[in-house]
Amino acid sequence: MNRFILIPLFLLGVLFESSAQTYSPGQNAEGGIVFPTSKKKGFVVAEKGLGLMTWEEGKKACEDLVLNGYDNWRLPSKTELGIIYYQFYMKGIGGFPTEYYWCKTENKGIRQLAWCLDFKDGQEYNSHSKTNNKYILPVRTY
Repeated sequence: MNRFILIPLFLLGVLFESSAQTYSPGQNAEGGIVFPTSKKKGFVVAEKGLGLMTWEEGKKACEDLVLNGYDNWRLPSKTELGIIYYQFYMKGIGGFPTEYYWCKTENKGIRQLAWCLDFKDGQEYNSHSKTNNKYILPVRTY
């Protein structure tokens, strides 16, 4: 009798595995613009930024954000911000302003500084004071 129970459970597992949603880069899904990093995982960038804020204000605004039914937003990593720049901004996806954007990475040597990326030329900087205003672009992992 156990064999008859295991077979339907196995088939149910296969059904759920094969029905997992896959996305293309730049597709609108999961609450924003998707960039898949594997068949089932990736990150989503909000379609619109939160405006100019200090690093601390932006970090808190992302953590407090509830957007399109999701509440797990955060500042992007340096890698994610680079992907947003090269895979979305440079291709005209998202309509993001040509500005400096904060990422979540702090300067390891000087805690008052954090990394940002300039969407004008794609340059990363690790020497911007966290008290400066930069654009905030929330992301979330799916």
